[in-house]
Amino acid sequence: MEYVNKNTIVIDGVYFDIKENISSVSTDVHTSTKNYTFHNESLNETNLNIYFILETPHQAAFGHWVFESAIFLPYFKSFKNAKLLVNKNPNKKYKRLFFELLNINNDDIIYLDNDYQEIMEYKNIPQNNICIIPRHTCICHTLKDDTEDRMIIYTNLLYNFKKTIIDSDYKYNKEIDHLLLPRNTVENYAPNDCTIDYSNIYKMLENKNYITYNTIDTNDFKYQIDLISKTKNIYLEFGSAFTVNGFFAKDSNIYIINKNKYNAQTNNYPFLKCKIDFIKKDNNVILL
Repeated sequence: MEYVNKNTIVIDGVYFDIKENISSVSTDVHTSTKNYTFHNESLNETNLNIYFILETPHQAAFGHWVFESAIFLPYFKSFKNAKLLVNKNPNKKYKRLFFELLNINNDDIIYLDNDYQEIMEYKNIPQNNICIIPRHTCICHTLKDDTEDRMIIYTNLLYNFKKTIIDSDYKYNKEIDHLLLPRNTVENYAPNDCTIDYSNIYKMLENKNYITYNTIDTNDFKYQIDLISKTKNIYLEFGSAFTVNGFFAKDSNIYIINKNKYNAQTNNYPFLKCKIDFIKKDNNVILL
């Protein structure tokens, strides 16, 4: 078996650790270091379960899941016979949308029916397994001593992720003048729920023709990307609404409310700032 007795596989400078017979995985989100527990049984090489361990502890938060977990999806099919191991609880529509976006079929996915725990991304992993685990970088990573090398890898992951989804020949035809993307009210990450004051945005949009689009209505993420790509001026709240939608924008003015949160988080979390700088490279970002 090609994965047995291997410690690491490197693809395009991205490291994937290989672990045998894991029972659970947990991650310190401030250091991105992982801890494992293991099954006691010996590995039976004739009937192995090969799992691609995709998710991080904040998998219930949209922006975290996209930029900590989903950015590794382009590499999944590089691993022969592997199944994508995904947490079923809480059930999130955005996971299915990105699997479909990247042509990953349900036959390639195994859903674990565990209770959600924010400090542990996986538990009760079926035994007799070999797990392929990307070296995730958590957005809440705060250590500075290893940031430079990680930043290079992370930036390359962002470029590859976007390139996989949006072809380099894609045309950004600006047919829509103004687009408002209110915060989702259905699958939100509960700790981040708060009342959003859109009054500044509505003042700016007064007497203008604009579209309001509720992202919970998205059934094909290609449609949402197409909508964003056609828009000259995009209005949204800081957080996953900005980072995910802004990531797929180009040559747009992006107006963000919640400036205080923007400043606080970009000052404290270098990889969040890296992601925002990636967005700002292609767009004009305005804080309201």
